[in-house]
Amino acid sequence: MSSNISSGNIDQSSTSSQVDPDYQKEIFLKQLGEHVYQQNMKKINAEFFNVTYGSFVRTLIDFYDSDTDKCNQKLKAMGENIGARLIDDFYSKVTNQIPRCSNLKDLGNTIAYVGFKMYINTVPKVIFDESNRSIKFRFDGSTNIFNKFVELPDDIKEGKLYYSNIVSGIIKAALAGIALNCDVEFVSDTLLDDQYTDIQISNVKRIKDEVPMGQ
Repeated sequence: MSSNISSGNIDQSSTSSQVDPDYQKEIFLKQLGEHVYQQNMKKINAEFFNVTYGSFVRTLIDFYDSDTDKCNQKLKAMGENIGARLIDDFYSKVTNQIPRCSNLKDLGNTIAYVGFKMYINTVPKVIFDESNRSIKFRFDGSTNIFNKFVELPDDIKEGKLYYSNIVSGIIKAALAGIALNCDVEFVSDTLLDDQYTDIQISNVKRIKDEVPMGQ
């Protein structure tokens, strides 16, 4: 894929040699995500997406007789099926441009600024917990497109249905595709009356005897 973006010339006119290289990498990832989204991604109407996904979740709730644990498991399993294929699409679009992830911060920023931007045109806030070696993606009401125009019944709230749990499965399987095993789970959700929607990645480990794509 041709591109006029390169990791070696990110805003050089406005940056100096004193700029933190981690900051430069972060800026590059933001530019890359925006570039790929604008140039290489097919677009669908957001409201159509919300209605379609909402109808699917409603069908799932009815099928499992409002058993939210089973719904959460099914949504995550479906996400894993998607993520296992999505990682190939991701690399086909960015493999010649994406910087190598050398730590958790690089991994979190790549997922947020490139992955989320490419596929759902939103960028969550990235929170790193060095003591617990975890990454948290935080969405407010305006950045989580899954939750727009959605209100859960009280019994579903009490059962803690994570409405967007398909996303946690996508992330987990996509990372497995680059030889990273981890736990991915929702820890809060605005639809459950939490202040934010948070997805957490923890216990990241390299899968032995696997060679990640592009390395």
